[in-house]
Amino acid sequence: MIYIILGFAPNPHLVEQAETDAVTDTFIKLTTSGVVRGQTIDVLNVSIDQFLGIPYAEPPVGRLRFAKPEPIKTPKPPFIDGRVPGKSCVQKYVPQFFFDKVGNITQSEDCLVLNVWTPTVRTGDQLKAALKPVMFWIYGGALFVGSIFQQQYNASLLAAQDVVVVSVRENIHSFGGDKDQITIFGESAGSWSGSAHIISPSSKGLFKRVIMQSGAHYYNPDRDPVNTTEALFMAKQFAKSMNCTDEQKWLDCLRGIDAQALIKGFDTNVQIFPILGTEFLPMSAQQAFKQMSFNKDLDIMAGVERNEGSVLMQPLVIPNPTLQDFTQLVAIVGTVYHNYDIKRIVDFYTKSINTNNSDAILWAEYNFFSDVTMICPTYRFAKAYGQLSGTGSVYFYDQTYARQSYLNETLYGVTHFADIDFVFGLPLLKPSVTDTAIDTRFSLQVMKWWTDFAKYGRPDPKWPKLIGDKPGVKLVSKVKVLNPYKLYYYFEDLFAKTCDDVFSCVH
Repeated sequence: MIYIILGFAPNPHLVEQAETDAVTDTFIKLTTSGVVRGQTIDVLNVSIDQFLGIPYAEPPVGRLRFAKPEPIKTPKPPFIDGRVPGKSCVQKYVPQFFFDKVGNITQSEDCLVLNVWTPTVRTGDQLKAALKPVMFWIYGGALFVGSIFQQQYNASLLAAQDVVVVSVRENIHSFGGDKDQITIFGESAGSWSGSAHIISPSSKGLFKRVIMQSGAHYYNPDRDPVNTTEALFMAKQFAKSMNCTDEQKWLDCLRGIDAQALIKGFDTNVQIFPILGTEFLPMSAQQAFKQMSFNKDLDIMAGVERNEGSVLMQPLVIPNPTLQDFTQLVAIVGTVYHNYDIKRIVDFYTKSINTNNSDAILWAEYNFFSDVTMICPTYRFAKAYGQLSGTGSVYFYDQTYARQSYLNETLYGVTHFADIDFVFGLPLLKPSVTDTAIDTRFSLQVMKWWTDFAKYGRPDPKWPKLIGDKPGVKLVSKVKVLNPYKLYYYFEDLFAKTCDDVFSCVH
């Protein structure tokens, strides 16, 4: 399988291995970028061809800043050196998003590059070899932080499962990939992006399957978090803060300011959301489903972590929270998700706890934030698609197990990002002293589920569909437990009281 990563990075240790112990250099001629030079590396006794930092569009500088990317006009002579990591997009250091370290990345506006891992090119005649399924990764980071060069996004071990990981469709065949067998997969904002491609008319026919790991573009049915008018107002306010005050030329003014100065002036408390009414997203997911105006017949695998919100809401945590603090939190979040019943939500999450116990209130806040921001949007999007998708199949999981080296499970539970280590095989590529044989075996199993889904459209014959397809049978949602101790367990109607009831009018 071919694995293409849009915006990620290899493990520095493996890059070092590639530089010192490579079997041979590999050259590939692309139709747009030119010739790229990569290396063959050994990953757990499997040979993988690795290409880093391949440009896929013109650098977004000057007039192209804040504009739609343009195709590469002139290939880079004499070749692109894909043996070393490229540059990451400029971004602001935000502590709450970097608890899992991004690492020592070099930032630049010239950052529209991708990485490729493939088991095919080393044959010397990839055109004669059978084309392999492709996995197209979109990294997370709330749409304003992150990099393809983060150490946890090394896809070499996924490529060892006989897939190709890449990110530009027209050149996939050069790496042995089948452009008609593409699976988009992403986590957090990458999962939001995957859901947007499902409903976007611009993406029709470009992929066959989607894996959504924690996140979906599925907000209040009456309005999205930020509309066009609000977004334009905020943009102009930011421009004024950068001394770009001309009503007609404020955008050109921003294009002329140094990138680091822009980043320094950016308020990271401003949340970033996709805007509707555009060529890419003409309408909301709810409207698209209602009008049957979305990309049908796709296979989808989606899922969440049991305690998604515990780490995500850390900037909002108040020490020793009270019931009043919880009520205020629900009201604050309501300014984003709009028009929900604050009292009903507070009553639901506190009805079975001691409201004088601050730890109990804190976990009520975590549970609420998990449901409203990640779990319910992801589940309700997948469920709606499963009921309307035609021939496509939808599968769903609830991860209840985390690697011990990640975050303290007693404090945070199984939280956001806990799936990444297992999906990319980090217990094997970058083992920790706290890892066990169970962690290693579970990671191998998760990678098999993910790559089998990309190959066959189903992660496992024993994995039930989210929505059954038997006519006349009561609609029951089946959610698989992602846990090494419960490999073939699943829940029925796991989210009936939360997503299907309390938040039914929110998403």
